[in-house]
Amino acid sequence: MVYNNPWFAGYELTTPEVKELVDDGTIQSIKAAHGDVDRVHKLKYYCGDDLTVFYGHDYAAMEALLAGADGWLSGFPGVLPKQCRAIQDACVAKDVDAAIAAQNKLQPYIDCSFHDEVNGVPHWQEICKYTLPAQGLDVGVPRKPLGDLDDANKKKIEKLLADMG
Repeated sequence: MVYNNPWFAGYELTTPEVKELVDDGTIQSIKAAHGDVDRVHKLKYYCGDDLTVFYGHDYAAMEALLAGADGWLSGFPGVLPKQCRAIQDACVAKDVDAAIAAQNKLQPYIDCSFHDEVNGVPHWQEICKYTLPAQGLDVGVPRKPLGDLDDANKKKIEKLLADMG
């Protein structure tokens, strides 16, 4: 498996480059962490069943799964497995209405994680990390330089979790 994460690697493997790696037997799977659903579609179109594609971001997994991703490998499934599994199961079943409903339940959490920050605070990793103890699983605080969420953001996460059911 190749972990294609241009945000951290500084380089985006192109679909032709991935296909070449598949065709010469170097890789059989990819974590496509760029977030662009069109990339998932192109990889599946050009590589077919010779490449297992895992969508590797949190905000458009429904679309990626409906576009042909074989799975979802990112932060949210690790902290919200029930909610993420509902999206994946609906997509695999090709039940678009159920997938949209499951996505809609998760959308406020997505917005909180990626769009509600001010000057980078809170960091999405702090949100993910606090999501676990808010569900009864004590995992400690994030590694430095990150830290624990403030009380206002903790309450926000707890309300989002309650609303998700």
